[in-house]
Amino acid sequence: MIDNFSSDPGAAATGDQGSGDWIRSTTTAIGSLGGGLGIAYASDQSDHAKTVAAELTKITESVRSNKTAAGVYEKEQNVALREIKQGGAYMLRGMAIDIEVEGLADSEITIYDVVVRPASKPVPLGTAMVLYNSGGGDTPRIMKFNMDTDRPIARQDVKGSDEPGPPFFEVERIGLPKGHKESLLMYFRPTSVASEFDISILYEVNGKKYVEKVDLEGHPFRIAPVACPLNMHDVVSASEEAKKIAAKEYEHAYNFGYGPEGGTVVSPKKFRELRCEF
Repeated sequence: MIDNFSSDPGAAATGDQGSGDWIRSTTTAIGSLGGGLGIAYASDQSDHAKTVAAELTKITESVRSNKTAAGVYEKEQNVALREIKQGGAYMLRGMAIDIEVEGLADSEITIYDVVVRPASKPVPLGTAMVLYNSGGGDTPRIMKFNMDTDRPIARQDVKGSDEPGPPFFEVERIGLPKGHKESLLMYFRPTSVASEFDISILYEVNGKKYVEKVDLEGHPFRIAPVACPLNMHDVVSASEEAKKIAAKEYEHAYNFGYGPEGGTVVSPKKFRELRCEF
């Protein structure tokens, strides 16, 4: 499941229906696949990042004053999603997006591919922020994308393995009878390249092909690798560029967990020690 997400309708991504208007898409969740969630800004956004940090600090402090985390988690996630959409922030490590699609045609619709064309951007190394860590969970059927390539391919998840699975749509097709809804859970992971992207859902009805585009309310999704030491299982397969990024430090770092370091500025070195496993 997507552990860290926003389901705020005002923050949801939108789909532009194709010329046939045969699919309705709704993004129901955006976040990470368990663990925690981080965002980062470029160096030239340090002043704006301080303002966002102050906002998140107030949210975190409300936990201590009210002695409850009720509602705080969702508030933090909504701030992070707003910043990815409008504030120039990048989600760190990976992004999970859950899109519900509904068939509107009298004939059955076949979804035959999901296409992503990332635009490479400089890896943001100015300010990093880690939000509350809520723990992991099981995930249903999922498409995984390696965002270090120019043309990421939707691949099946291989349970218990970090190796890429077979191309998703070489193994499966998704059919949508009229009124039927299907959840498309996708996970986008970078290790060496930051990027902006939108999503194209390719489908066919009555022998004709259409495209359903999904973005973040007119803005691109943004993701970036995290500048933290690589996990042991990542070291062998990591590219040289990924190793270089993993060795870097952010200029400023914040931890918004609820422990002793929660809601405080931490040194980049301490950040690497404390919360690289978010």
